[in-house]
Amino acid sequence: VPEDKVAQLGKVHIPTLPNEEQLENIKVLSKNYHSQTIKLMGYIYDIRRESQNYFLSSLFDRTLPPREPTDPETKVLSFYS
Repeated sequence: VPEDKVAQLGKVHIPTLPNEEQLENIKVLSKNYHSQTIKLMGYIYDIRRESQNYFLSSLFDRTLPPREPTDPETKVLSFYS
């Protein structure tokens, strides 16, 4: 930043680009974040579906089927066993 602009803008921080090790760390962390976010979205869907079934099934004489994830290791939440 030119010296004359520093007086107008104040001190400006220009970040440096991450190195290879930092980029690899960012990739690992973002994959973990993405995985946990997808898992949380599934749980929120399950709770919403179970709530609809609990409160509305008697009104409409039907229930929504449980979620069927493609990965058999994925847990599906249910109010009932």
